[in-house]
Amino acid sequence: MINLYEFIKLFYDKKFRIIFLVIFVPIIILSIYWLTIFQTNQHKETRLPKLQSQCDAQSKIIFEKIQSKNIVVIYNYKNYFNDYLGKCYILLHGEGAGATGTSDKLLDANTEEEIATCESHTTAPEIDFCRFNGGKSYYSINNFNNFIKIYLENK
Repeated sequence: MINLYEFIKLFYDKKFRIIFLVIFVPIIILSIYWLTIFQTNQHKETRLPKLQSQCDAQSKIIFEKIQSKNIVVIYNYKNYFNDYLGKCYILLHGEGAGATGTSDKLLDANTEEEIATCESHTTAPEIDFCRFNGGKSYYSINNFNNFIKIYLENK
């Protein structure tokens, strides 16, 4: 068995250092990397269902709060937990009483912050009032749909 003193003495030998660096260092680095990836994936599998159920519950609370405040617009909703971003989002879809348009909103389900909103009108389909992150510029419904995909997909 080699003791620490002999190991340090060996390390001064140039051939030993090269062998050590070429063989053992990559093995150590790959082992650490593999363990990190393995534990991260294992952790995701156990926590993801819990986070999704928390997202479901939080979204239901927000939906009921918004629904109780609105008389004219009747909303329905879908919630999404984005594992990549680590956040829960709620997409509200509403139709006005006169059925002349629709309203869509994407909210952060934890902060209730509005991320994007879009008002489109069936009587004037070329007029869409879609905004992102509270901005003052308006965009089309297609731009709105492309924008919200970032939040609703795990990429």
